[in-house]
Amino acid sequence: MNNYYLSLGADHPDYPGYVRITAPTRDDARQLMEAHHGHDWTGCFETFDELDTHQRVQRDYLIFDNLTGEALTWTCHICKEKRPDSKIEVTQRTLLEADDAPVNNVRYCIDNDECQHCINAFIEQQGTGFTIPLFLGDMRKPTGLTVFLGVFFDAHHNRRSPFCGNHCPSA
Repeated sequence: MNNYYLSLGADHPDYPGYVRITAPTRDDARQLMEAHHGHDWTGCFETFDELDTHQRVQRDYLIFDNLTGEALTWTCHICKEKRPDSKIEVTQRTLLEADDAPVNNVRYCIDNDECQHCINAFIEQQGTGFTIPLFLGDMRKPTGLTVFLGVFFDAHHNRRSPFCGNHCPSA
């Protein structure tokens, strides 16, 4: 993956500035730029130093996703919108007071004040449960088990078993 710096055209609302794109090729970078910012850009450079000095304000950052051929996106846990990687931040909260306690990652929009203010409420709404990946049988197909107050709950098979580790067999 390479970094490309695409300068915004004078008619673009974020002018002057540039969009940094991480992509395998220059053509992939141009494709992402057009998909997210239209045709209003003036140059594609391989180094930051090639940008005009008045254009050296980063306005966006896009990452090429090799699986989809589009910009890497994440879903905000708060508003449920799918957003580009550069618009999502992650906060981590431990779920139990222990040295090796599981951590809950909460994704939220960094450009949406409502999402930022709702992080604590969202975590409290989730309760004391957290999901851990557990591989039963086929290592390519994880079964999500959710722990609630000392009980494993197998969300895929909708069955419960004791916290001691006796879990439901895979179907």
